[in-house]
Amino acid sequence: MPQLHQQVVKFLISQDEKNGVHIAVIARGLSSKVNAEELGLVAFILQNRDLMENTYSDVIGWLMDSGYLYNTIDDDHYALSR
Repeated sequence: MPQLHQQVVKFLISQDEKNGVHIAVIARGLSSKVNAEELGLVAFILQNRDLMENTYSDVIGWLMDSGYLYNTIDDDHYALSR
């Protein structure tokens, strides 16, 4: 599993939210820990929350398709499959 995907999973483990974690919280929680090279993006993208949320949306989509995550209270909240 790619490093960014692993970081999302670890972040969700650390949150332990009953109703899942909102995509924006995931993006903000990890954006300071991920450098541009790891994302394959230029540094200014890291400053744009909408683009970061799109990046994490792609990662979350992959994690959902792979069975690691599921939606909870709406399409923007996610929790780990256990």
